[in-house]
Amino acid sequence: MSHRFVRIRPSNVAATLATVLLTACVSNPPAAIQTSEVAGNADPAAMHPFQRGDDFVAPRSGRDPATLPPPIRFMEGRTTTSGSTEAFIVDSRRFDPQIEARPPFRGPLIRPASVLPKHTRDKTLARTPRNDLVAGGITDRARATPMAAFPGIVQTPWRPPDPSIAVGTDHVVQTVNMEIAWYAKDGTPQFQQRLDASGDPGFLEDIGAGGFTFDPKCFHDPYIDRYVMVALEVYRDDREAWITIAVSDDGDPNGLWYKYRTWALVASGDRDYWVDFPGFGYDERGWYVTGNLFALEGGDGPGFLGSIVRSIDKTGPLTGEPVTWTDRVVGGGSYQVSHA
Repeated sequence: MSHRFVRIRPSNVAATLATVLLTACVSNPPAAIQTSEVAGNADPAAMHPFQRGDDFVAPRSGRDPATLPPPIRFMEGRTTTSGSTEAFIVDSRRFDPQIEARPPFRGPLIRPASVLPKHTRDKTLARTPRNDLVAGGITDRARATPMAAFPGIVQTPWRPPDPSIAVGTDHVVQTVNMEIAWYAKDGTPQFQQRLDASGDPGFLEDIGAGGFTFDPKCFHDPYIDRYVMVALEVYRDDREAWITIAVSDDGDPNGLWYKYRTWALVASGDRDYWVDFPGFGYDERGWYVTGNLFALEGGDGPGFLGSIVRSIDKTGPLTGEPVTWTDRVVGGGSYQVSHA
């Protein structure tokens, strides 16, 4: 099956405030994880995308190294740096089929970390800067009306699944390692695809994503009534690191998505660092991505640099225009953001 994507010129999109309603979306994992054979051949539901015989092989990006940007460096005396990239605009209604649902994966599950560069950090490091937010509490005021749950994405070849959901006015978007799906509020499936190049095509493949798109997260931004998702890519042998985001053009995930693949290889001294374990949050002004910075092999310097904080101006992505962002590296322990 072949697919063609057509680049569409963006049009102005009105920003609409929406009330966020809460419902539930759950996955139904298989009762047992086992390897099975069908008629003497490997069962597709038990063959991991990275499996080559008895080994699991980390994928290559497939990109010409000469086309890669240089690592991100902070100028001497500067604590921040900035970047920008253009949108790739795709209509989700062009995916055929719309719902590429698969049976629960029955083969050996592997952790994304097992195909990432070896990494560790001192977990006794103090978290900086200090968090001066007032701690919250529990109130007796009802914030949501419980409703019946419905099945979400079933077991994929990865553990942990790292699920997240984005609940808007009429839809629920779900991401896991390494798929995306959305549903009507009554649980009716409307769309489901792999995120990476193992799809046909993958949801982020059109923007250049290779075979390893991990740690996805999503939210519904009620300030502008949009669905926003983020995923990471790291290719150890190609020395590549990316933060990719996708933004719906309105409050309905069916239709146009503005996609941005942003470079995320950070240099400090003689070492290059990649991003892991993203946090993803928003407020009325922007979107914010955080991640731990671990070293690639080679060079002198610490194995853990701290955390990157990427502040994204959401003005451009509202209409599919270029996105701009500012990066800051925060020392100390892991640093995370969430919704405001």
